[in-house]
Amino acid sequence: TFNLFGDLHRASASDPLTPVTHRITVDYRRHDSGGGPLTLLVDGVEVGSVVLPIDLPFRWQIGGTGLRIGSDHGFPVSDDYAVPATFDGTIHEVTIEIPAFAPRPDPATTVGQALQRE
Repeated sequence: TFNLFGDLHRASASDPLTPVTHRITVDYRRHDSGGGPLTLLVDGVEVGSVVLPIDLPFRWQIGGTGLRIGSDHGFPVSDDYAVPATFDGTIHEVTIEIPAFAPRPDPATTVGQALQRE
């Protein structure tokens, strides 16, 4: 659930997860004009999606706690739970990838470097 200034947007699976290790992925593809599709995947299979109408806020929570994984101690994102809330499973690893900020090679530089090696 993403709370964009009180407007809730949810991507959720229709079935609960089985009690084994899963890889959960949230894939957000920002449109140039802002907002965009957000897809929830479990073990590489899409289980839910939503289109966010605007960009995600720079700060994830007004309470100032930032992005929290596995717990929430500030204002709840939705009325579906009460704070403090803590995930009682095990989170083995968290990876955050931001492709838009990854350095992109300049094609002319790449070709020039390749030609120097030939």
